[in-house]
Amino acid sequence: MIFLLHGAYYGPEIWGEFPKLLSRRVGQPVEAVDLRPTIGSFEERVQRLGHTVSKSEGQGAVIVAHSLGGIFAAEVLARWPNLIDKAVYVAAYLPQSGQSVADLARLDSESKVPTVRSSTSIPGFATIDAKGAAYILFHDLPQDLANKLASQAQPQPTADFKQVSPQGPSTPIASSYVVCTKDRAIGPTLQRKMAQTANCDPILQIDAGHMPMVAAPEKLTKTISQIL
Repeated sequence: MIFLLHGAYYGPEIWGEFPKLLSRRVGQPVEAVDLRPTIGSFEERVQRLGHTVSKSEGQGAVIVAHSLGGIFAAEVLARWPNLIDKAVYVAAYLPQSGQSVADLARLDSESKVPTVRSSTSIPGFATIDAKGAAYILFHDLPQDLANKLASQAQPQPTADFKQVSPQGPSTPIASSYVVCTKDRAIGPTLQRKMAQTANCDPILQIDAGHMPMVAAPEKLTKTISQIL
């Protein structure tokens, strides 16, 4: 079974029709896991993810992590490596042991996120304004759709970005990486560096921005199917 981990500011619905496309292509069930902070603390979300993945134990579970979903993948691989056969990172943060997403973001001279991310009226949360989200996350979509999706951004706990990886992707799990060459949220240079540091193999790329599941779902489906 394949589990999709979404990134910051959005929930599992951001995957759109991609789960159906991927499932048809590879002949496996695909589930988009809900990791939104409305479910609970970081620890509660990790436990929920572990419980969800455990349902397919012994059936070749695969995690596909996007963006901030990389830190959740790192937690699952560190705590329950026996549950996962493969991990695929798509424009995702891939922290090493002792690193946080914030640490990695500081290395990213190509990212445009720091210019638009803002705090909210909710203490301890941040979001990305609609105009910035359209420009950074959805710039390779038709403008009307980009604006619609950008307006749906949700607050994200700032603590998620400071969460330190307990072990990083150093567990003996086959890991692959899909670099998005037009990404304005996580620069392609940092993506490649993280993938190489983690010894991901293969490291593939697609000509898309940060949200290929909605901007280039067919391309992403084809690329991930090559890995699986």
